[in-house]
Amino acid sequence: MTTSLPDAPGASPADDLTPMLLAAWQKLIVNRSQPYAVQQLDGSYRWIEELCTLDLLAAHLRGEMTLALASADAQGMCKWVCLDADTPDTLPQLVALRGVLMKLGMPGVLEASRRGGHLWLFFAQPLSAREALLAVVQALSQARPRLEDAGLPLAPLEVYPSTGSVGMAGTLAHAMRLPLGVHQLTRERYPLLSATGKPIERPSIGLQLRWLLRQPRIRLQAVQALGQKRLQTLAALPPQHARLTSPAALWSPPAAAAAPDSLAPVDTVSPMAPTSGAAEGMIGTRSPVIRWVDAHISPLDLLADDAPDSEMKQAGRGYLGWCPFHDDRAPDDRGRPGRPSFYVVCDRRYGWSWRCLSTNCMQSLGPMRHAFRLFQLLQEVSPSTAIRMALSRWPVSADEEEAQT
Repeated sequence: MTTSLPDAPGASPADDLTPMLLAAWQKLIVNRSQPYAVQQLDGSYRWIEELCTLDLLAAHLRGEMTLALASADAQGMCKWVCLDADTPDTLPQLVALRGVLMKLGMPGVLEASRRGGHLWLFFAQPLSAREALLAVVQALSQARPRLEDAGLPLAPLEVYPSTGSVGMAGTLAHAMRLPLGVHQLTRERYPLLSATGKPIERPSIGLQLRWLLRQPRIRLQAVQALGQKRLQTLAALPPQHARLTSPAALWSPPAAAAAPDSLAPVDTVSPMAPTSGAAEGMIGTRSPVIRWVDAHISPLDLLADDAPDSEMKQAGRGYLGWCPFHDDRAPDDRGRPGRPSFYVVCDRRYGWSWRCLSTNCMQSLGPMRHAFRLFQLLQEVSPSTAIRMALSRWPVSADEEEAQT
């Protein structure tokens, strides 16, 4: 989805970018002025070790260059969180998600993108990225079942800032392309969207920017309430469920066990735990089908059948491959080639489990997951639909388990 900006009579589309308007935009969007990243013609980015000035922000809006800025500052503070859906045809889910988050006190601004969309969550004041992400993950956990009930299961999302940059002073957080710019690879300008998913029609970039700046911000009280609820949920988990691998140790409450130093997964969730809701604090499931899939189906077999591009290969005591839920093949902001980030391991006590090790993938958050959750995500369906599909795919064994129960 793209949009054009017709010229106003006797004026260029960008001549209303006043210094006052640009200063307001800078205050809202810029976490860290130096360095900034510039998008290249092939879609990649290069960091520039200079200050991002008002003139550069104006050049981005005029389409003369395309900027991406760090999603947190050097102290781990952020003014916004961006949820990036890179899967095609995911705008209906993002529109629905925006509506649910609005009801939870987290209004957002939706922007179309090359493959999906970006949902920007702007805060009324700068927050620590840890505090912001705790609230966002809690809001997503509450939104997920509502979307599934509406037949719009939540698409895989990348989150910026990522958990890897949280609380680490001096870390250069992942960059995010700013709204209202021209994508250098496609030469298209992707529009801001209304609550119904329709492009915001304004005759100039300045007027579109004014519309964006008028949108409501997320108040500190809403962030604190959701974050506290998240910590209470995690505190209620048994110790083996609360142990999280780094860098997702962010989500552990203060009383939880410390995470190991390495990224190697640990035994966090037993096969009896629900794969469709472990991150939301559920510690069991009554579904015999879910239990059977978790106990008997290997994630490697699911990936081989439903996501063969993962190309899983043995790595240490587990397996590593390309993540089916985000684009880890793409070069990073420094032009370095992508690396496989999807990890699967089999433990003698807890069986098969998996997670993504990339800190900007939503599947890196929370405890390890099991086979049923992977099956559900790969099929992009709700838990109830995934149960029916599992009964159809493994009819004899799953039916026997249900009959025994």
